[in-house]
Amino acid sequence: MTKRRSVIAIRLRYSAIATMNPLLHLRLLSSEPLADAQAQALFSSAEALRRSDEAGSVKPSLRGRNIALLCDDPSCQAAALFEKAATQLGARVARLPSDPALLRQNGDGRQTARLLGRLYDAVECDEMPPDAAERLQREAGVPVFRGIARVDHPLQKARPPGLDPAYLTQALLLATLGGE
Repeated sequence: MTKRRSVIAIRLRYSAIATMNPLLHLRLLSSEPLADAQAQALFSSAEALRRSDEAGSVKPSLRGRNIALLCDDPSCQAAALFEKAATQLGARVARLPSDPALLRQNGDGRQTARLLGRLYDAVECDEMPPDAAERLQREAGVPVFRGIARVDHPLQKARPPGLDPAYLTQALLLATLGGE
């Protein structure tokens, strides 16, 4: 399979998944708040995950999924929360340093983004500028999150009191990547 075909196949795979789940049309990189129906669906899913966890019956719904976590600070609490949330659902998370090439609009940035798209089902960019994260998503052809576990993320700010941010992160991962 040529490089061009493999990139198209990855983008088609993401598009096919997106048509099956209406929450996948979330503007993942946007700082705008979600529509009420989308937010309520995520909050309900997060609450169900909390109940499953308390009952000891969390399914590894993301087993076989690989997620790249681009983060330069090994002590970042949001990155640790994201990693814990994803691994509790069975995903494999690879912590990678943010590549400065991703910030460039030249061929190196596109090649790095495409490689990430081939290797991972999603990418979390903890502290990447918005334009670089959008470029990464466009080139990689996989979902790209931008700090979804951070307390200052619009989704986390909107969560109901008492709801653990890890469950909301898990709900967003499941809504975006699907599950078994």
